Amino acid sequence: MSLSILAFLLSLIPVKMEDHAIYIAVIEIVHGAGDKKADMQVKVFSDDLRDVIKNYAEENQLEYMTDSLSQIELLTAYFKDNLKVSTNRDDHLKWILSCRKEEGDATFLFFKTVSPEAWNVLVIEAPLFTEVFPSQVNMLKIEIAEQKYFGKTSSNSTQYEISLN
Repeated sequence: MSLSILAFLLSLIPVKMEDHAIYIAVIEIVHGAGDKKADMQVKVFSDDLRDVIKNYAEENQLEYMTDSLSQIELLTAYFKDNLKVSTNRDDHLKWILSCRKEEGDATFLFFKTVSPEAWNVLVIEAPLFTEVFPSQVNMLKIEIAEQKYFGKTSSNSTQYEISLN
């Protein structure tokens, strides 16, 4: 009986719960040997993406709308500002959002770009989502000419560099 009363009293205490304990994105970049294009996939929690895009719209005085065309424009602008990839120091890749797919609580964003055939250095600047979620970690999986590389970015270290020579 006393345990039931204690449990009831504890249930009355307000507790703030986070939506989820982990703030993570997975960014995959693939560039084949001699290819003049590259592909990128970004996997994020759907609710985090929604919160970040709403915040981005407010900060940039843009209207947040839920129709598909407006969402594509906001996503494109956000990722242009917060996920920068350059090769060979000078070649800043311009990614085009080609597809958005939702699966459960995850959203997959697919990007394509034209790129140099040979990459000597790859620099990724990805402070993705850290402006809203300071504990955000962005895991990187990179495949260049069938070689695989792994890394991460976070609010403490927003840049990752690979020398490919």
